[in-house]
Amino acid sequence: MFMTADQFAASNKANLETVKGLSTKSFAGFEKMAELN
Repeated sequence: MFMTADQFAASNKANLETVKGLSTKSFAGFEKMAELN
């Protein structure tokens, strides 16, 4: 699959935001677990 630099940058940015969102959610869940214990 061939992508232009712009497509590659947009794809990387979208992946980064997804990972950031997931890690933020899992961190919030971890904090809640710590509070409950």
